[in-house]
Amino acid sequence: MKYIILLLPIIMLLCACDGFTTTNTKNPKPPTTKDPITTENINNPVSKSLLQMRQKEQELQTKIDEASDLHGDEQALFELDEAQQKMRTQHLKELEKIIATNGWVSSKKYGKTACAQALSMLKYAPGEQVESHLEKLLEAAKSGEANPADVAYLHDKALMHQGKKQRYGTQIAFNPDKGMNDVYPIEDQANVNKRRAQVGLEPIEVALKKKGIKY
Repeated sequence: MKYIILLLPIIMLLCACDGFTTTNTKNPKPPTTKDPITTENINNPVSKSLLQMRQKEQELQTKIDEASDLHGDEQALFELDEAQQKMRTQHLKELEKIIATNGWVSSKKYGKTACAQALSMLKYAPGEQVESHLEKLLEAAKSGEANPADVAYLHDKALMHQGKKQRYGTQIAFNPDKGMNDVYPIEDQANVNKRRAQVGLEPIEVALKKKGIKY
């Protein structure tokens, strides 16, 4: 394949895993019990479990950000990154159990925050795992039970895993011809911004510029 798909740890360090979606993931503030958004449907076991995972992930990310700012203890940062990998792997296993038992984490049934957490977790999942849930994700986005922008990111990730061109331009990979990161090939490239607008994504030129990539 002309483009070499980056290893997951590198993607997480470079992209903060959210690609070019409209979701704000930069140094997210850990949710508190006073936050009305994160307490929606808190009495539901599924929602409660996902919100607890969300809080643990955000607290760990805060520690990683703080360690990165110190620019000194590389060993501590390595250990925190390793802990993050293990946590995400464990949380993905728990998410699989939730979906197998209850179906997709609908924002209408379990709350927008719980749904957003499930989508966020899948962004770090292997391509084959995302692909296995793609049909239900596309249906959820269509019925208003998942954020279309987040689902677009996952749709592109599944297509890239299949070796196909992406639809929305949310995925980047290493281009050996340029010797640098570049947007992964896009189908019907001339209309990519039209598709992005339909799911609530900003123009690809704007998104790529933020990542230091010229389109």
